[in-house]
Amino acid sequence: MSLKNRRRSVPWLPFVVVFAGLLAFYQLPSSAQQKSNQQSPQEQSVGRDQAYVRQLLQRGTPDAKVETLLQLTSRFSTFNPSGDFHAYSLASSPKKKPL
Repeated sequence: MSLKNRRRSVPWLPFVVVFAGLLAFYQLPSSAQQKSNQQSPQEQSVGRDQAYVRQLLQRGTPDAKVETLLQLTSRFSTFNPSGDFHAYSLASSPKKKPL
């Protein structure tokens, strides 16, 4: 087999070399980075609840209605069946009310 025939038999070789070179620059996230980006379902729920309360307060919703709406949509009772929902709703609201 001559050199010309070998070049024709592996036309994909340059693509493999380029791909391997590009792969060297790509870094997979470490397990520590993956864990820091992941939150528990409870932490995700708390974050959603806080964002929801903030949104309601920005719209000018009264505090009593905010608590009622939060109780309907929150997963708090799933995570804390014997917990004090009123205390949770107060903790979910921002320290300063938006203007």
